Amino acid sequence: MENPALVQRISEHKPGIRFGVSEKGAVSVFGLQKSPVTLYREQWTRLLNKAAELREFIRLHDGQLKGKPKKGKRRRRGVRRARVIYTGFETNRRRH
Repeated sequence: MENPALVQRISEHKPGIRFGVSEKGAVSVFGLQKSPVTLYREQWTRLLNKAAELREFIRLHDGQLKGKPKKGKRRRRGVRRARVIYTGFETNRRRH
């Protein structure tokens, strides 16, 4: 059975950057990373007033900065193998 609220939520979801108001009254930006970037109004204003300086900083330090991997090019985590410790008491094992 379909959940109508879930269907509506999924249909309203649009990829890209979206804005919202947090429970504490701050501005949240969704779509930049896994969790939202949330700052209060004054913090956003201070940051936006420094936009030109931030762009220049990024340009000057371009060689030092890393970018987010493109979708589809994501690294897969390797499977971790359990470390086996032999104590000498493995008498129940059959040897081939």
